[in-house]
Amino acid sequence: YGNENIPDGYPSYTGDNMITESYNDLILDFIRAAKGPEIDPARIYLTGLGSGGAAAIAMALDHPGRFAAVMPAWALPTCPLVHPTTPGAWWFAVKGKPEPDSRRSKRIEEFSANVEKSGGACRWSFHATPADGGWWGGAFWLGDEVWDWAFCRRAHGEEER
Repeated sequence: YGNENIPDGYPSYTGDNMITESYNDLILDFIRAAKGPEIDPARIYLTGLGSGGAAAIAMALDHPGRFAAVMPAWALPTCPLVHPTTPGAWWFAVKGKPEPDSRRSKRIEEFSANVEKSGGACRWSFHATPADGGWWGGAFWLGDEVWDWAFCRRAHGEEER
């Protein structure tokens, strides 16, 4: 249960958040130690499903500008705060469209507004039910659209054309 100790907002790390820091250290150590194929440090992308998505959100908030894009599925930011000058590029795959004016809808709107106000990019896609393959079936990752969007980005907010 990787999201059990993930706190709210940017930065997500508080002294007792050892699970998230362990994920951060593991991923960043792997990148530093890679011998081949060569890894372009400006083209590292984060994604995850459920608890993995929550860990991806926390990692990106803890290391602003480090990742080219973040694509969490079935995980929402716990609060609307992002780094004020390096907000990142985000695409959230969310189960079901939220009701207008709901707490969930407001969270999505606030996070998106803060990312965009700070110069970042934020997209959302809403998926119906497990029966349509939208959840565990991986429909979010199977299409080209999310990868085309992600792979034109580089860390520190740079976008290639």
